[in-house]
Amino acid sequence: MSKVTDISGNRKQVEQPIPHGWQVLKISGSLFFAAADRIFADIARLTDHSRGIVLYMDGVPLLDAGGLAALNKLISKCHKNQTQLVIADLQFQPLKTLAKAGVKPIPGTLSFYPTLREALEPLYVQAATFTFATAVPLDE
Repeated sequence: MSKVTDISGNRKQVEQPIPHGWQVLKISGSLFFAAADRIFADIARLTDHSRGIVLYMDGVPLLDAGGLAALNKLISKCHKNQTQLVIADLQFQPLKTLAKAGVKPIPGTLSFYPTLREALEPLYVQAATFTFATAVPLDE
């Protein structure tokens, strides 16, 4: 059975704070037909109030045509809502399915990283910069 877990606060996987409005979601299980529709529809609802979502997909061994269609709907919703979608740690078969379908990064909407750590690095920098900027008073 496929499932989604919010790991944003799990310091074993998300080692540092991430910016407000971002979530890190771990998807586990195969993404096909109804399971993929349900999972990506649940994630799509989050885009109404999110700046960005990282999908950690190391636990997804299979993405079929139904899963691809559901993912494309999510990507469209992210684009419409100006929510960034970051996909990390794809296994071989889902990566091959995306490549065959011609799914590519979309600046400001969709990006891919080989590992969760690499996907989170820019967010750690952004969170640290925001924290520093708000914590240091400006000289007048």
